[in-house]
Amino acid sequence: MKLIQLYMKKQGIRFFAKIPKKLNGKLSGESYQYYYKKESFLAELARREDEYDMILITAHGAENSIIIPITQHDPYRQEYPERSDHRYRTYISARETYFFKNDFVFAVSCLTAKELGPEVVKNGVIAYLGYDVIIQNLFDVSDVCMSSRVRNLYTIAVKRIFVEELVLAITHFLEDMQNVLTLKQWFAFHLEKSLINFFQMSADEIYAVYGLKIDDGVWKKNRQKLQVQQLNFLDEINKHLTIVGDSKYISLYGIENRDGIDEETYRRLELISFDNKEYERKFKEALMRAVRAKNVK
Repeated sequence: MKLIQLYMKKQGIRFFAKIPKKLNGKLSGESYQYYYKKESFLAELARREDEYDMILITAHGAENSIIIPITQHDPYRQEYPERSDHRYRTYISARETYFFKNDFVFAVSCLTAKELGPEVVKNGVIAYLGYDVIIQNLFDVSDVCMSSRVRNLYTIAVKRIFVEELVLAITHFLEDMQNVLTLKQWFAFHLEKSLINFFQMSADEIYAVYGLKIDDGVWKKNRQKLQVQQLNFLDEINKHLTIVGDSKYISLYGIENRDGIDEETYRRLELISFDNKEYERKFKEALMRAVRAKNVK
């Protein structure tokens, strides 16, 4: 079992590029691979069609697809001149997600849980976790009437917080053999907690933690308005982090990447029933092998 990530080096989400380095430092061996081009990403999934992997998508999204910004010299502009005013184009459509089958997908993208999630689950994905609303405003507060220094400081900090909590949530999910519902709740709770802690910091504490300088008076004058707005917005998007498919799904990662399973953990996991009975069979077989390996030692 592997964690396979698609991340995009595109405007607005370049901060996601920090995720691979952080995950490589936490996950074991060859269990994590990342791609920033869909051709190599989809080819890897095609080679691993029956391996029950976890797919992490950190990219721009729309209701029914993964999308990318249309750049000035994008051939798309010449191919579809009537759409020259469009800001985004489809990058991965629902038709191209055939090789998501048998996997768990966590899409950190706007809107995809509306149509793309249900479509891929219908086509064989075990579970899909994603947002059914736009989440960009959590990071972009350029329209807020306050000091630009405060806006810039917040944008840098919240992106760091988001990446850190995402990596911790995924690591917890994989290594501690938690289900998708726990992953959802863990990520939402800890993201909110960390953001609250940030707003409680003084200017000196922000500099010590993030290396970002700001006048203490300017920060105190602006932070309450920013805190109320962004925590309310975060609360709303957390409500729209949606599970499609089997919320009970637990990854094989924690079984395959630890030195056996103790009896208590075995008894807890052995009682779990999954919607996908073929996956349930494979999960229970791996569980039994891990218990035997523990007993042999």
